[in-house]
Amino acid sequence: MPNIRMKMVDMELLLLIPQQVLKVGRSLQKPVDQVFSDYAERVIEFERIASWNEKEENKAVYRITKDIIPTKEDWIGLFKENFSSLDDYITYEYVSKCASPCEETKGSSPKCQPKLQRPLKYEVTFSELPSRCKGNYCLVYFSQSEDKVISVLGISDPFPIATADVD
Repeated sequence: MPNIRMKMVDMELLLLIPQQVLKVGRSLQKPVDQVFSDYAERVIEFERIASWNEKEENKAVYRITKDIIPTKEDWIGLFKENFSSLDDYITYEYVSKCASPCEETKGSSPKCQPKLQRPLKYEVTFSELPSRCKGNYCLVYFSQSEDKVISVLGISDPFPIATADVD
């Protein structure tokens, strides 16, 4: 992963996210000395979600692809598919409270793994969704420390949320 050391007065940062483009421009009055990394690589990869239902408990499975240690403040937010701000989350869950380690085999239910080996695959549960959550959404994994978001580590592919039909 290449690191770039920048010393510039004016900078424009363009982050390309699947089906999203977030553009941040800033004019600075003093030189900037910062190390930037290549964030096109996903540290967290979500498995494909066929669909969710707003009246049911919904689950998503994600995999940690790099050697990171999740913190108790990491969280996963639910966003509309074409969100334009990281503040536009609909709801969220803290990873430490709602994620369970999963076995790597398909079709198995989540099981705790020995503490000697940190699991790489987790299942997260969203027990409630706000009413009228119809349309396409995506999940975003945030790394956070002391009330400050450090990084976006992964974004799921868009998936539909259906409204339960009541007869």
